[in-house]
Amino acid sequence: MSTQHSSVADWQRLSGRIIWVDLAQIVITQLPLVIAIWVMGVSLGAGQLWPLVGLAAVGLIGAVGDAIRWLVTRYRVTPTYVELKTGVLFRRHRSIQRDRIRSIDTEAKLRHRIAGLRVVTIGAGQQPTADEAALELDALIAADAGALRQRLLSTEQGHSPNSDVLLEDEETPEAPAATDREVPLQVFARFRPGWVVYNIFNIWAYLVALGLVGGGWWILSTLNIDVAGLLMASFDWASIGWIGTTVIVVIAVGLVGMLGMTVDFFTDF
Repeated sequence: MSTQHSSVADWQRLSGRIIWVDLAQIVITQLPLVIAIWVMGVSLGAGQLWPLVGLAAVGLIGAVGDAIRWLVTRYRVTPTYVELKTGVLFRRHRSIQRDRIRSIDTEAKLRHRIAGLRVVTIGAGQQPTADEAALELDALIAADAGALRQRLLSTEQGHSPNSDVLLEDEETPEAPAATDREVPLQVFARFRPGWVVYNIFNIWAYLVALGLVGGGWWILSTLNIDVAGLLMASFDWASIGWIGTTVIVVIAVGLVGMLGMTVDFFTDF
């Protein structure tokens, strides 16, 4: 990596949509506390509110920090370098030579996908340490992220400055016979609905379910909702018997855990 070079390219900001995502995060994390106080009438001095206060504080601090990061971050792409400036108290100016780029990854968590954003990570085969970490642009509009990736992968845009000079006895490499888009897609795996049954009876599904059910039970209890009373009134447990009750509980808890694992897997939330 190097930081000593010149370029006429303009510095650019990350996408401003991330500010709207941060505002939505603030609203969502404050909502449980507002509902508990103003709708359910929970006292401000109640000990059950502290976790909700913590959730609201974490959401607010995270969103404000993300907004500040957006304000102070700039990046630009020159014919030879990709540069990134960031930092509030301590400014950092990092760059990667384009001919050393080895990977360009795009990813998006749930909040990015909802806002049409992508995180672009540009690596040059460096060590995953603080000073050698890949450049991360969090976040760009999906179309801009795709265009940036294509630009950096392009041999015409991303070649070395000296790559145009060829020796007299050096032959020009032949063009590839077909591009990636011309190669037909190959399916490696398909989703089979019947496999859902196997995931219900999974130890990790039950561990996830314990967390979800326990957290949901606690939140509803904080809002003065009698969860146990509602469950007892929902079915005639005496007529069902303990065997039927056990089967219902095992299946229900497994489904909750499987749903939680599915959401986590497909959204990377």
